[in-house]
Formats: sequence, C-alpha cells, structure tokens
Amino acid sequence: MMNARNFLIVLVAITCAACGGPEERKAKYMARAQEYIGLANYPKARVALRNVLKIDPNDAEAYYLFAQVEEKEKNWRAAVQLYQEAVRLVPDHTAAQISLGKYYLEARLIEHVVEAADTVLKKDPHHPQASALKIAAQAVTEQALPSVIPKAEALATQFPAEPDVAILLATLYGTQQRYRDAEGTLRRALATHPRDLDLLNNLNTILTQAKDMAGAEAVIRQMIEVEPKSYDHRLRLARLYIEQGVHDGAEAVLRESVALDPDSEQRRLVLAEFFVSRKDIPSGERVLLDAAAQMPGSSKIRFGLAAFYRKSGQEVKARQQYATIVKEYTDKPAGLEAKVKLAEMDFIAGSQAQAVLPTA
Repeated sequence: MMNARNFLIVLVAITCAACGGPEERKAKYMARAQEYIGLANYPKARVALRNVLKIDPNDAEAYYLFAQVEEKEKNWRAAVQLYQEAVRLVPDHTAAQISLGKYYLEARLIEHVVEAADTVLKKDPHHPQASALKIAAQAVTEQALPSVIPKAEALATQFPAEPDVAILLATLYGTQQRYRDAEGTLRRALATHPRDLDLLNNLNTILTQAKDMAGAEAVIRQMIEVEPKSYDHRLRLARLYIEQGVHDGAEAVLRESVALDPDSEQRRLVLAEFFVSRKDIPSGERVLLDAAAQMPGSSKIRFGLAAFYRKSGQEVKARQQYATIVKEYTDKPAGLEAKVKLAEMDFIAGSQAQAVLPTA
C-alpha cells in the first residue's frame, strides 16, 4: 500500500507533468523570445524561437518574430523566407504581409507588392500601411510620381502619425528636393512615435540630403539613445564626423564603441582602419597590437594586423604575422589561409624582382 509520503511525491509529479505540457512550454519560450528581443539579445531570442517551433512547427507568429530577429541581425534572405513561411501558414497575417511587401518593393517586384497589399486590404480596406505600399508601387514608375504625391498627402492627412505613411510621403518629397516638407512630415509622426528607428533613419537621410549636418547628428544621437548597444548607429555618427573633417570626434566615437564591446574584432579593426586612412600608422598599429594581446585566440585580428603591415609597406612584419598564424593553426583553415597569403607575397615579390631585371 502507498504511504502518504509516496502519494504526495506521485501527486507532485503528475501535477508538474501537467504544468509542463507542450502549450505551457511553448508559451514560456515565446515569452522569453519576446523578452530577449526587447533586450536586443538576438542570439538568445533565436534559441527560444527554435524551441517554440520544435514544439509547434506551424506557429506563424513564431516565424514572424524569428524573421524580425533575422532582420536585426541583417540576415535579409533568412528574414524573407521566414516571413514567407508565416504567410504560408496564415495567408492574411497582416504584419508579415506588410513586411514582405516592403522587401518586394525594394526588389521592384511590383506585382508581389500589390498582391501583399491587396491581401491586407481585403481584410481591412483602410489599412494605412497596405495603402502606402500600393501608392509606393505606383511611384516606382517615374512618370507616375506627380500623380501619386497627392494620394500620399491625402493618406498622410488621414493617418498623420503612421510611420510608413510618413516615410512614403517624405521619400516622395525628397525626390523633389522638398526637404523641409519631408522633415515636417517625419517629425509629425515622431511626435507620436519618438523611438521609431525607421522614422529616425529616414529623417537622418533627409537632413543629410538637405546638408543640415547638425540636425543629422542630433538624429543619430537619438538613434543611439533608442539602441545603446547598436554599433551601426555609432559607426554612422563617426562617418558623419569624418565627412565633415571632425576627426577627433570620429576617433572618440570609435574608441567609445570599442570600450562598449572590447571583445568585438570588427570594432577594433574599424578603429585601426580609421588611423590608416589618417596616415597615422603608429596609432593604427597600437590598436591592433593591443587587440592581439587582449584577444590572443583571434586569428581575425592577426590577419588584420598582417594586412595592416602590408598596406603600410612593412613586409617583414607582415610575413612574421602570417608565419605565426601558420605555426599556431597548422592545418586548420586559418593556417592554410596564412600559407596562401605568404605564397601570394612571394609571387608578388618575384614578379617585382623580375620586372626590374635588366634586359639583354
């Protein structure tokens, strides 16, 4: 006969099994994914969404969120495929159709743009984003531009705070160099959506086109406030400074980026390249040597250092770097690549020597 203690153990086990059913686990992973997306932790969001899809391979919303993660990671092809899977499962998935429509528009697949927009409009005849897509599809043909601007203006009057509508109208104004009209359109929408990165990105573009560099800088700083961990925004700010000849400002931004993520190889290499472009060879070398010391296992930094030495005419040091990589990585891909680089240097050196040989 089962005693009271064993009965409680079995009861708890049954209860836990019921609580940990597929739907509950799926909901838990979905909540985690959304939390990670909010924190811009896209690798962990990806893992959580994979777990959702293992439990339910037909969850259209999981595919949609997965597509958004891939967008953030700039995996455009993967994002499109995931959006397509979402609409395959739920053909009238509004957000996925709108996202696909934007990709189709960029690719000038106008028939697909109209099809995606019409699918949404069939469900909601006054949907602002779908309406904007249809107007944008018409605007792709240059001859249609004068006739579509009034349509876009009418839509913006009806939906002044809708980001996609504002971006459409601002883009059309921009093609006519009506930069102040474009700016006003975007700022009206930003009053309602001050953290919308698409609006901010388009406003930065318009201000840059209008040669309003102070305004463009202010907008980039707003973007950095919205996404403090984003390297792209800081890189854009550094490039803006470089274009204006404010090299101290660019250096400060690039160094700050390295400090925010000391393990990023890309950030170190970009900072070194900045110094190379300024012909400040000692500073560029120092950045890469520091990176090599702090990330001794990074072959990417070693290759960057070797490329730096080749670019600055320090062939001996470049060979030393490649030889070190060959020694440390032997038959691994990095070692084989370093051997190829050494052979390439030998070939170039031989060709140059042959070129200066006196003719008989």
